[in-house]
Amino acid sequence: ITASDSLVFRLGGPQRAGTLYGTASVTYEDAILSAWEIDLLLGDEELHARGLVSDSGWVGKPRIRQGQDEFTGSQLTFNLKTQRGRVVGAQTQYEEGFIAADIVKALEDSTVFIRNGVYTTCSCVEDPSYSLRSKTMKMVDREWIYTGPIQLYLFNIPTPLWLPFGFLPARDNRRSGPLPPTYGEDEFGFYLRDWGWYF
Repeated sequence: ITASDSLVFRLGGPQRAGTLYGTASVTYEDAILSAWEIDLLLGDEELHARGLVSDSGWVGKPRIRQGQDEFTGSQLTFNLKTQRGRVVGAQTQYEEGFIAADIVKALEDSTVFIRNGVYTTCSCVEDPSYSLRSKTMKMVDREWIYTGPIQLYLFNIPTPLWLPFGFLPARDNRRSGPLPPTYGEDEFGFYLRDWGWYF
């Protein structure tokens, strides 16, 4: 546990808690949580992290790294006992793809649930030139992202191109299974192709 400014403990009352201020960091097993401000809820064995919004943007935006997974967001909660986390305003990268979401819940078995997710290969996640969006997404073992109804957006404008479900790859290696479509832009415009089955 480190903090560049101060550490305040409140031992009285029903909830034993402490707060780290400044550039704060907590390391627990393979998880590293850093933010501007971190609440240590000792009774619940939970950590709550927040960033500081300034005139020039975020200072100490909450970030959690556990194993290969890394998320940033505006608010972050992590339970030390269950190894589960919740990120509000989340962003992360998997292989060549970027994911942004309103809320992400990560379970201890590396399953990730995503609400109002945006998937793109464009590095500008805040305002991508093209993206696939779905209200619900689920990532399993950092390999596949399964979605509900998914729609193609161009510069935050919805297109009539949508699918009732989607499989998005989170890894580059191949094995037998559904082959997700690739999308992008070439000299003829935007495209969606290569849907099929890979042997």
